[in-house]
Amino acid sequence: MRGGMPTSQLPSFPSRAPRAAGIVTPRAERGTASLAQIEHIAATAVQLATLGPRLARLAAGMQTQADTQARHAGQIADATAQLAASLTAIVARLQESSDNVHSVASEIARIADQTRILALNASIEAARAGEQGRAFNVVAREVQQLADATRHSTGAIEERVGAIDGAVREVAASVVGADRAASAVTVQSVNTRVQAMATTAREQRDGAEALHSLGGQANDLTERLLVAVGTFRLAAHERAAQAVRGLLPELVSVVGQRAELEAKLVRWLAARPSFELLYVTDAAGRQITANLARRGDEVAVDPSALGRDWRERPWFRDARAEATRVALSDIYRSAATGEFCFTASAQILGGDGRCVGVLGADVNFQTLVAADAASRGR
Repeated sequence: MRGGMPTSQLPSFPSRAPRAAGIVTPRAERGTASLAQIEHIAATAVQLATLGPRLARLAAGMQTQADTQARHAGQIADATAQLAASLTAIVARLQESSDNVHSVASEIARIADQTRILALNASIEAARAGEQGRAFNVVAREVQQLADATRHSTGAIEERVGAIDGAVREVAASVVGADRAASAVTVQSVNTRVQAMATTAREQRDGAEALHSLGGQANDLTERLLVAVGTFRLAAHERAAQAVRGLLPELVSVVGQRAELEAKLVRWLAARPSFELLYVTDAAGRQITANLARRGDEVAVDPSALGRDWRERPWFRDARAEATRVALSDIYRSAATGEFCFTASAQILGGDGRCVGVLGADVNFQTLVAADAASRGR
């Protein structure tokens, strides 16, 4: 804003167009047609300028969501990969342990078989020895019975180990998919699918980033187009200038009375939706009213800029340069509202023709051009 509220000044284009009503060129016959074309471009630029920020915000939101999804998908993929790796390692250790138990059981069975054979041979030799070998034969039979019992127990152990080994192999199949149909759902297949989902999420994020960049470029281009169009003095500018000229006589008698002056400005601003901000300085450029700002359908009174010196600002200097003209600035984006505006400023002249103050009015260019386009369409 020009009257005490901060502005975000866009790079302005030189104002090569006249500051009278419409555009006047040496080729007057073409003037009307050129003006109509520029008015149409201005209306289109306003529509684009409205859509540009929405597109940029939408693209930014999509990128944020895509970033979040990609991050979550990556976390899930990492956790799934770690789970698959852990299960694979555990199953490998189970298989190894099962193989070791089976090997030990087989060795015990082999020793039991050899022991039984030795006990059988000892029994035969004891029988041949007759009475002298009877005691030895008793011991040999006991050893043989023990070997038989050991062999029987070893067989039971092998059966259990075999069952355990089968269960381990089934778990291994569910983890890595070994000896299973290609369509079987395993930990490894789930991990593969999750990794694919994470890759897709990253690709979507990259696409959203590209869309965000394009949205920003489109927004920048629409802003530049609107600023370029705003360097011409259109019928909308003249309508704003006429409104300001009509207000000036009402202010002459109350310039020195702040309350009355602000009351008039509030009433005037409330009835004109295309105007965003009003403020008045004295003839030297020092602000003598609060900033009167439109807030929806209400008018807010902000006294923070009272007493500020604006004599070096272009809008003030342009107004002071010519007593009877309403000075119009180039387009800028308001930091307060984010809308494209221009400032109309003019001297408040006393009965003797001397300047008693300067009125500044920030005009919403988009609202003004849209209203003109709507009135032409009716």
